[in-house]
Amino acid sequence: MDMQITRDGRWIHEGGEIKRPAMVTLFSTILWREEDNYYLVTPVEKVGIQVEDVPFYFTGLEIETDENGQKLIFTSSTDDVVVASAECPLRVVTDPESGEPSPYLMVRYGMEGRLNRNLFYQLADIAEERDGVFGVQSCGEFFPIS
Repeated sequence: MDMQITRDGRWIHEGGEIKRPAMVTLFSTILWREEDNYYLVTPVEKVGIQVEDVPFYFTGLEIETDENGQKLIFTSSTDDVVVASAECPLRVVTDPESGEPSPYLMVRYGMEGRLNRNLFYQLADIAEERDGVFGVQSCGEFFPIS
């Protein structure tokens, strides 16, 4: 099966983009990672797929604040909802050539999602400085973004 997930979260099958969100969401629920390889796994079949960067792409952010502090709640293009926490950490990798930051969030089973640029700008807007490092807080954890 010729299937691929692009850097911007589009799912491609045999050269054409899968346009039905429900189909993409269904495929994302059977996605597994083994070492550096990704597979769609059902009870009867295990099919390898190509992933350009990471398999998930985050497009939404909700910030909740209560007496326990702030929670950053991210929503992916496949309807996964993930709270940045010790179990699902947020990290930023800076491209050594371009200097462009790429923020990632752990989703499940060792698989990460990349935050779109708008979400990174939203994080930059709420960032605070600690010991000379800019970052954001969620669930009592501090995540550097610079």
